[in-house]
Amino acid sequence: MILKAIISVLIKYVKCRRESLDSLEKQTTIEAEENRAVPAPGGAREISEVFFLSDLMEKELAEEMLAYRCPRYEQLPDIPLYRDQVLDALERYTAPFFSGRDEPVLTAAMINNYVKLHLIEPPVKKRYEREQLALLYCICLLKQVMSISELHSLLLIQSRSYPLAQAYDYFCAELEKALQATFATRDFSAPSSARRVTPESELVRGLALCFANKIFTLKFLQLRPDSRPD
Repeated sequence: MILKAIISVLIKYVKCRRESLDSLEKQTTIEAEENRAVPAPGGAREISEVFFLSDLMEKELAEEMLAYRCPRYEQLPDIPLYRDQVLDALERYTAPFFSGRDEPVLTAAMINNYVKLHLIEPPVKKRYEREQLALLYCICLLKQVMSISELHSLLLIQSRSYPLAQAYDYFCAELEKALQATFATRDFSAPSSARRVTPESELVRGLALCFANKIFTLKFLQLRPDSRPD
């Protein structure tokens, strides 16, 4: 079961990378043709600069993603929170990713469902601890690129491999690097921030990149009026 989950997530990661690279290659070809047909005043333009910060992505929007910092484990509230407080906190933490979205990324019913599915521990006296908040943050993001059953397998793998605080902070570090690569540099060769690279750490790294590319796609569609159905 665990091996099947790892293979499934790695296949998704490879697919994300392939689609991202194919999209970049097509757009680069288009920009190159335009630059040859209409030379820019003062010399040739940098394709990467035009593509990622001008033609497709509003500069302020891209800069918001580049400036985003995940809340580290020690920065999460160290006192138990009631469910409404948890919802408010997760809304703040994830708002930059899902602005303009009609439905909330997390609801009370969803939290109850995650408890029933054993994704998180049940609350104690109706209050949730830092550990549950960290898991809910990861769930809110990763459910954009994984099914709930796959998430359940992933969390089981990580719980057997690393302490929660370590795994959570590693995901945060890799997500920030993935956002930088996706929204700015397009350089995906940065080394892992893990002290020791393992299949489990690469699994999380791949998922962070999948999520960053998913957000890039959603932001792009928001800015393209021709992508909206009539």
